[in-house]
Parts: sequence; C-alpha cells; structure tokens
Amino acid sequence: MVYLGVKYLAYNEIADIAETFLAEYYPNRTIPIPIEDIIDIKLNIDIIPLPGIQQVCEVDGFSSLDFSAIYIDDFVYNNRKYRFRFTLAHEIGHYYMHRDKFSKIQIDPDNVIESWKKFINKVLLQIS
Repeated sequence: MVYLGVKYLAYNEIADIAETFLAEYYPNRTIPIPIEDIIDIKLNIDIIPLPGIQQVCEVDGFSSLDFSAIYIDDFVYNNRKYRFRFTLAHEIGHYYMHRDKFSKIQIDPDNVIESWKKFINKVLLQIS
C-alpha cells in the first residue's frame, strides 16, 4: 500500500495555489500563458514525447517522480495543442503541490510506463 498523505482541496484552494504559482513564475499574466517555457526554462523540466502512453496508461501524460521530466503521449504532443498544454499545466500542478511527497517514491527508469502504471494502481487501491 502506498500512502501519499495528499489531502482533498476545494476548487478555490486550488485556484489560490495556481495564482501563487503564476505570481512566482509568470507575473506578467498575459494570455496565453507560456507553460512550455515556464516548464523548460524556469523549472528546467524536460518535456518528452513518448509513444503509447494513452494506450498503456490511459492518460495523456505523467511526470517522472523526481520531476525532471514530463512525459507526453506523442500523438497529443504532435496533434492536440490545447490538450498538450492542459496536460503540461496539470502535471505542473502536481509538481508545485506535491513534489515533496513524490520524491520519496522510486520508478524504474528502464521501464517508466509499466513502473508508473503499477505505482498508480497501488495509489488507486489506497483510495478506493
């Protein structure tokens, strides 16, 4: 069993956290927010297209547990611009809110997708 100790937050609490993130990393606030640049340049996190994420994991993307990379399904990366940007923002939310908890978990770097899938299944068992 995996216990992360992540608590449920109301939408207004998440909005406040997002505002704090933007104030720190993009105070200009013009739209569109350059999420790719924030991730790549300011946070030094790699964005890596990877084939088969949707088919194997049933998600559009996921972060490495050390948050050195965000893996994006290559079809989403190449063909679904808005979904790509949404997925990046979603993963950065995990980074900004939970990186201290995820840094304690190990994923096999030689088998990222299957290893991540096993980890998520353990987490889902905990909350079901």
